[in-house]
Amino acid sequence: MVLIFGGGYICGYDFRRKTNIYSFTISNCKGINGSVLVYLNGYKVGGVKNVVFDKKNFSSKVYFSVDKDIIITENSSISVDSPFFGDKSLLLNIGEGKPIKPGDSIRVIENNTDLGGLLEKLKNVSEGLSVFLNKLNKENIQKNASGSLKEISVLLKNFNEGRIVDKVSGILENTQKVVTNVNSLIDDVKNNPKKYLKALF
Repeated sequence: MVLIFGGGYICGYDFRRKTNIYSFTISNCKGINGSVLVYLNGYKVGGVKNVVFDKKNFSSKVYFSVDKDIIITENSSISVDSPFFGDKSLLLNIGEGKPIKPGDSIRVIENNTDLGGLLEKLKNVSEGLSVFLNKLNKENIQKNASGSLKEISVLLKNFNEGRIVDKVSGILENTQKVVTNVNSLIDDVKNNPKKYLKALF
C-alpha cells in the first residue's frame, strides 16, 4: 500500500474543524492529493485526507473529510472536477435515502476524459505538426515565394508594354504547379509516413 498524506490549513479550509471521514474508490487518482478540497453546491465542506493505492487491483481509495454537521446519505455521490485551468476538486452530491455511517464508502462518478491532459496533448500535436510542416516545406516555400516575387516584379515592369495577359497566364500556370506539388506531397506523406517521421525526428 502507498499512502499520500495531506492536511493543515489549505485554500481557506481549516482541516482542524470537526469532520467525519468517508471514502471512495477510483481507477485513476492523478491530481488527487492532500490539497484537493470537497465542495457541496460551490461551498467548501471538506478535503482529501489521504490516498491509498492498491497495487493488486491498480485502483486507489481516497479518504476525505466532510463537516460533521453535513449528513451523507446512501444515495449520495462524489465526482472529480478537472478544469482546463486550476486545481482539481471533489464535488459532493447529497442524494436521498438513509444516512450512512462515518467511515463508509460512497459512490463515485468517474469522468474518463482528462481535460487538462487532452489540452496538453492537443498542444503537443499542434506544435509537432508545425515543426513537421516547416521542415518539409521550408525550402520549397522559400523557393516558390522567391519565384513569385520575381514574377510580380516582371509583371509590374511589363504592365505598360502590353504583355500583362501573358504574364497573368504564366503566374496562374505556376500556381497550378504549386498546388499539384502540394497535393503530391500530401499523398506521399500518407503513403510513406515513416520516411517523414524520420525526417522530423
